Amino acid sequence: MSVTARTGSTQHGFSLVELLVAMTIMALVAALLGNSIRFSADATIAIEAGVYRAESIHLMYRALSRQFRHARPVVAVDPDGGRTVEFEASQRRVSFIAVPPEMLGVRALHRIRIEIENDPDINGSNGRIVISYEPYRRGASFIRVSADGSFRILDGFGRAEFAYFDAQRRPSGQWHDEWLYTDRLPDLVRLRIFGTDAASRDPVDLIMTTPAHAVVRDVGV
Repeated sequence: MSVTARTGSTQHGFSLVELLVAMTIMALVAALLGNSIRFSADATIAIEAGVYRAESIHLMYRALSRQFRHARPVVAVDPDGGRTVEFEASQRRVSFIAVPPEMLGVRALHRIRIEIENDPDINGSNGRIVISYEPYRRGASFIRVSADGSFRILDGFGRAEFAYFDAQRRPSGQWHDEWLYTDRLPDLVRLRIFGTDAASRDPVDLIMTTPAHAVVRDVGV
């Protein structure tokens, strides 16, 4: 008598099509997660950059406001007897006489120059604002700020420009790109800063006051 034993088993697995579908879904999920992480990282970097820029502008604004508040309407007298308040200003630079806040104790007059600089060979965020000081000497003419003797107080913006407000112009005053009045200081100085991209095209306006109604005096008087 012979016995024949048959052992059989049925195993179910994934077909090739099912494996391809699963791999495709996993690839899509991985791609979506990667894009989400990258977007989150880019957003974080952009926010941090915006906060840093705002803090830098705020610190510069406080520093410049103090300088302009201590401006002095010092008069220079030329050989012909002409009298001119020492305040020269345009869209890109301004020069005036003041006692720097850190020197109020000794009341030492200095010529303060603030200039907006841009590198014409570089596009984008290459704007910078520099400030320089030198002891005031009567009759010293305005000289362009040199990079060696200046302090950079802001950079990384698109462009910037100064303007000057004259409250004596009626009926409502007027902003000027240049200050052409030789008998007084402007009432307000505006520094307008433009960003570097579409998201920051709206300019930031920083308004600073001067002692415009202070008594005009000659040097040494």
